[in-house]
Amino acid sequence: MTIVVQKYGGTSLSTTKRIKEVTERILEEKRKGNQVVVVVSAMGSSTDSLVEMSKDVSSHPDPREMDMLLSTGEQVTSSLVALALRDQGADALSLTGEQAGIHTEETFGDASISFIDTPKIKVHLDENKIVVVAGFQGVSEKGEICTLGRGGSDTTAASLAAELHADRCEIFTDVEGVFTADPRVVKEAKKIPELTYKQMQDLADMGAGVVHPRAVLYAYRNNVPLFVRSSFDQQEGTRIDHFREQTNVTGIAVEKDLTCVTIIGKEKTNLSEEASAMIKIIEAAGIAIRRALIIEDRYSFSFIIQSKELKQTYSLLQGRPWISKVSYENRAAVSIVFSHERLANVSNRLGRILMTKRDRADIIFHSPRVWRIIVPEYELALTAQLLHDAFIEKPNLSISL
Repeated sequence: MTIVVQKYGGTSLSTTKRIKEVTERILEEKRKGNQVVVVVSAMGSSTDSLVEMSKDVSSHPDPREMDMLLSTGEQVTSSLVALALRDQGADALSLTGEQAGIHTEETFGDASISFIDTPKIKVHLDENKIVVVAGFQGVSEKGEICTLGRGGSDTTAASLAAELHADRCEIFTDVEGVFTADPRVVKEAKKIPELTYKQMQDLADMGAGVVHPRAVLYAYRNNVPLFVRSSFDQQEGTRIDHFREQTNVTGIAVEKDLTCVTIIGKEKTNLSEEASAMIKIIEAAGIAIRRALIIEDRYSFSFIIQSKELKQTYSLLQGRPWISKVSYENRAAVSIVFSHERLANVSNRLGRILMTKRDRADIIFHSPRVWRIIVPEYELALTAQLLHDAFIEKPNLSISL
């Protein structure tokens, strides 16, 4: 019998009314004669609310206790979805990550899945039950609850689909699929019917938040087709599979809420040595550097982080005797994701296009398929629009391969 894994995000489950609407789609799949596993995120912004509550009671929340706290959001949702399904006559039950057999490394806040024991889920499926799994979580070898970090429910769904040899994994969200750019930023953005795993991976790595990169990787390695669809309509969405890449440019990805940290060192400081050591300290604290270290001159250097990591980064910089001054600026990133490597004249074209902007933009060669542009946050929409117009809206402008 065909197994289908469906994942529903927090926006799709933000109210009990929406939960009831989602159950209709789940039952629709069940009526086709398929075995259905549902993976759910926490309702709406409930995870953010839990984080704020933790800050109210603790100035330095313990990572283990945070995972215990945050994992409850998905558990609440899974129970409510199972209850709603049972209310409509379906035989459904909810499982925590541990009950679903999801085993992780013991890394609180950003664990990786080690393996999944699926016999329990398979027994429930063979009993004709709909299995609703709390996403974003698993259990370590020592029995500790560990969360999977950003996009953890996507990863849960793709991993379960792989281990269960599912026919497909459907990611339901608040948009109709994957677009050539964020439609909230670029109004002319178009839905992409089909993408290869590599194209989706590149877009996800550069900030397109529709599917998490780890989920795409699991699907690719196990040949599980991914479908990105809207929870709120019956549109086909985007299929991610082994396709032949049809276009030169996949799309434009944007990443907001970045901060450029610039550090000025004191005279006679060995800046190169101190900067390298500082970056290692920051990364060891679990803070991802979103742009490679840039030495501005003999006394200053800068790097880019997510804005939410600023407070922790600031605390790590405090008390360093070689630092004279630290400054911060709001930044955003716009990335062009190409479908082929070795695009020849991209740098010159980018330079000409960005000359029309008011402010400075740093062009970064990220990889043979991706060019990344760092801009002031207030110029994000303008930059994304210019690049979308030049590389996607006007295909008559040739790109040398």
